[in-house]
Amino acid sequence: MKPREADPALFARWESAVAFRLFGDAPVPTLTVPEQIAAQLGDRILDGRLPPGARIGEQELADEFQVSRGPVREAIRILEREGLATILARRGAIVTELSADELREIFEIRAALFDTVARQVAAERPPELLAVLRAGVQRLEELATGPHDGDAYAETTY
Repeated sequence: MKPREADPALFARWESAVAFRLFGDAPVPTLTVPEQIAAQLGDRILDGRLPPGARIGEQELADEFQVSRGPVREAIRILEREGLATILARRGAIVTELSADELREIFEIRAALFDTVARQVAAERPPELLAVLRAGVQRLEELATGPHDGDAYAETTY
């Protein structure tokens, strides 16, 4: 028997509550041009299109976004503050390369934050969340037992 599927609108609400995006904490953000560029570059870094160590070319990005190099430089500074880019003196910027220790630290922090969120959700017990959780578990079970390469499972759990 196939479990009842949750309303997709419920997913949208909860996904937006837990999704990591640059400037995701603003209710309805009005982003400056550098913030918009930083958000797009941040997405590229997080999804692997810009891998660790990749050069972040100011002029190429200025051409792509049809802006001067100033907003691109500011966007790179935003990414540096977020830990996604490293600015090298007189050599430009690259996507940050994290060591195993740094990755472990990040996951420990995320685990602690997740624990806090889980406790708050458990205390509030929003009824619509149960359907979302059941559908999420079903999706993870499908990904865990299916012929996938593991990337979809890792991304879904992330």
